[in-house]
Amino acid sequence: MVELVLLACLLKNPQHCETFHVPFLEEMQLPQCVWRAQFRAAEWVAQHPDWALKKFTCELPKA
Repeated sequence: MVELVLLACLLKNPQHCETFHVPFLEEMQLPQCVWRAQFRAAEWVAQHPDWALKKFTCELPKA
């Protein structure tokens, strides 16, 4: 299973950035994640209006 990894910074404090791990609800391979990442990242941004997305990638979850 892969997950979407987002790097986002607070709009009110742009120096404060955090990494967020967003799992997909369904199993998928890395190429599928890359294709769907933009859509899922856009959903995340809409749900978190205080954050500015800086970067996103797909990764295997770390155990």
